[in-house]
Amino acid sequence: MGNDLKIRKIIGLLVLLSLMGILCGCANSQEVEKHSSEQSQTSDMTEQSQEQDLPEIVPKFSAWAVYWDFDNLKSELEAIKDDLISICFFEVFYDEAGKFVVPEELEEIRTVLGEVEFDEAFHTYLTFVNDFKLQDGGISNKDLSRTIPFFETESDAQNHADKIVSLTKELGYDGVEIDYEALGKTDIVWDNYLMFLEELRRKCEEQQLMLKVVLEPNAPFHKDFPENIEYVVMCYNLYGGHSGMGPKATPEFIKELIGRAGHISEKVSFAIATGGFDWRADGKTTALTQRVAESLSLEHEAKVVRDDESGCMVFEYTDEDNMLHTVWYADVCTLQKWTDTIRKESPKSTVSIWRLNGNSDLDQLE
Repeated sequence: MGNDLKIRKIIGLLVLLSLMGILCGCANSQEVEKHSSEQSQTSDMTEQSQEQDLPEIVPKFSAWAVYWDFDNLKSELEAIKDDLISICFFEVFYDEAGKFVVPEELEEIRTVLGEVEFDEAFHTYLTFVNDFKLQDGGISNKDLSRTIPFFETESDAQNHADKIVSLTKELGYDGVEIDYEALGKTDIVWDNYLMFLEELRRKCEEQQLMLKVVLEPNAPFHKDFPENIEYVVMCYNLYGGHSGMGPKATPEFIKELIGRAGHISEKVSFAIATGGFDWRADGKTTALTQRVAESLSLEHEAKVVRDDESGCMVFEYTDEDNMLHTVWYADVCTLQKWTDTIRKESPKSTVSIWRLNGNSDLDQLE
């Protein structure tokens, strides 16, 4: 009996100790889970705080200044200079022999720029365009037959790239911009053109020049474009002198282009266009700036309305010859709508503005 009692006491003590261990284990487990939960909550709060502290990505603007129209350039530069990262001097073109034609007015534009204080990261580009000045004084715009010899062979491409780089360095610009348009749809032309761009990229890098290449909406974006080039995709010309009446762009048109072209390089800029067009009832179409459009609407006391889809301003008037005109143009609200579309669809892209001069309220563009 005595031994049985001792055995029962020992068993009871062991059971008690076991229960205490289990309870302690549960308590420790709860403490660990609580601590782990607190750590998780703290980590989540830290991550949320870090996300809130990250600066918002706001792409900057680039813009073109044209040699034939820059009387109001300084005021427009002052309006957007804080967000302007580059100016492209438009344009160097060619004579019938393929030699450079450099308008004297480009130097006058540089004088204007010298009167405006820009950020240290601001750069200037010299734009080369495949327009050709004819012997009779006329201009053959986007002349494919005269453009092809520039890069018909590898030797042609190297020679043309050398000349472009040499002129750009000689004139003191920070970079080259190539704006060769209307290249058609023939594969051999585009393959040779892309070969030329690769050669030009290499020569620009050797001379520490930056390089931009402008592409039209109908460019063959499925091809392999050379890397380390900034491509500028024209998000306009939806309607214009080539078509019936309508806006230069719509958000859907811009989205579609970004979807097709956004993959061609790590650095792609998307361009929007200022101004608009005046369509006459007889089919004649004239390009005009925002200021000219606004003057016409006041002169003819026209009712101006905003097109909801595109954001453009639209009005009609009848001229002194009793000819009906319809005008579509962009104001700063239109430009902002298009800019916001680009920023939403391609947050890291620069927005390029074609073009400065003849605009109102650019200081409101964000």
